[in-house]
Amino acid sequence: MHIALLAVEKCLYSCITGMRDMFVVAGARGSDDHGAPSFAVTVRTMDGKPVQAFGGFPLTPDGSLNDKNLPIPDVLILPAVLDDLNAFCTDAALLNAIRHLHQSGTLMASVCAGSFLLAAAGILDRREATTHWNLAEDFRNRFPKVMLRAERMLVDGGDYICAGGVTAYLDLALYLVSRFRSTEEAASLARLMLIDPHRETQTPYCMAGFRKNHGDRAILPVQEWLEEHYAEPLTVAALASRASLGERTFLRRFRAATGETPVGYLQRLRMDAARRLLESTTMNVEEITVAVGYADSASFRKLFRSVTGMPPAAYRERFAIKALPVRHDKTVPAHSPSR
Repeated sequence: MHIALLAVEKCLYSCITGMRDMFVVAGARGSDDHGAPSFAVTVRTMDGKPVQAFGGFPLTPDGSLNDKNLPIPDVLILPAVLDDLNAFCTDAALLNAIRHLHQSGTLMASVCAGSFLLAAAGILDRREATTHWNLAEDFRNRFPKVMLRAERMLVDGGDYICAGGVTAYLDLALYLVSRFRSTEEAASLARLMLIDPHRETQTPYCMAGFRKNHGDRAILPVQEWLEEHYAEPLTVAALASRASLGERTFLRRFRAATGETPVGYLQRLRMDAARRLLESTTMNVEEITVAVGYADSASFRKLFRSVTGMPPAAYRERFAIKALPVRHDKTVPAHSPSR
């Protein structure tokens, strides 16, 4: 099975090199007893010339996307791009090449912002897709015909696969090995490469993005005030008064400006604060419950799990910043004296 990795300007370097490593390791094991394919991997650019990855790192391809001396890829992987997406999504030659390969039977796969290319090529219209959670609003605005599932880490549409986050190329590589070889081979590869094979959702990684560029001068000060006072008991009437608006007008304008109700907005502020406390402090759940503005820890645990997909204790275990133990060996001086 031939897998082609598309390298474009400002793509993530590790998305290309890391994916290549994954498939080279998987392919080195050859076909199994049941005839499952091994993997051959090439890096392609649109014209066969080197490109500069994000950060200025050069990527030298094996050939162009339409190179007659290379096999037509069974799978084409579109990378994460850390740059302005406008040029990425409006490259007519690249979009036509993607459509042609897709129509010829090549399985299309994307990582992170790579799904923007699939959508721009029309492959995702009226179909489910995912992308990086922080790009979800931009994606929906650009491609309203696509059914975005931004909480998902992977979406398999049969003739295309989308992987959500920046490092979701690892999840995608494991999934392709599982789909085209076996789940046992994918599990073995995950163990060998020390990769968590169970990331099904982006929800635990999502951080709230609060819309502030709406231009409503009555609502913005309320948002900024809430960021400092989210733990206090609050009512819609009090917030409307702060905005010098009637309640109904305030509710309408707040939702138009931020995309959500004041109660939903406040909940996201509190959940973000709770995440930070779980990640960076040793406060227990009861203390965090009070610190972010709730009274009942049982209700807080239930709400936190509904938002992040895991209970507070599991979230802390996975995401807390842990210091490695420092070994103090008195037999070895910290600094050798100079002679």
